[in-house]
Amino acid sequence: MVLLGVQISCELTNVTNLSPSCDDFRWYLKVKCGNCGENTHDYVYINSVEKTPIQDSRGDANLVIRCKFCKRVSNADIIPGSVLPYSLDDSGHFKTIAKFDCRGLEFTEFSPRCGWSASSVNSDAVFDDISLTDEVKQYTAINIIFSSNTNENDPNYLL
Repeated sequence: MVLLGVQISCELTNVTNLSPSCDDFRWYLKVKCGNCGENTHDYVYINSVEKTPIQDSRGDANLVIRCKFCKRVSNADIIPGSVLPYSLDDSGHFKTIAKFDCRGLEFTEFSPRCGWSASSVNSDAVFDDISLTDEVKQYTAINIIFSSNTNENDPNYLL
């Protein structure tokens, strides 16, 4: 079992508590096979709602994937309670916002895409369905500059 985390760094302006907006939020990740080292070319997604049976096992997982090169089956689960908001106080620093229990695979890249929400620091307003598909996103009176940590040599990358 390997615990991996997704870390992000943002520059937040006038907003706080940037987080996935729902339980079925899709975490889009690129995967590396732990057996042969083959990388997926496309992003795969994992969410905490979907469960898939693990082949030749009694268990299930949020993500079950077969390596196209060596055919080994690997899986990952989102650790319950590990998804945390990115607050205004975290602005400018990397913070782990989700943890995954990975068996036979590693995550190498994260694509934030859409489905995020954030709260205004000046009012009770909540901004829903924020898209982080581009490097810089600007909304009325808020600014979010996003980057993610995919450096496997960073001691904070593996948890």
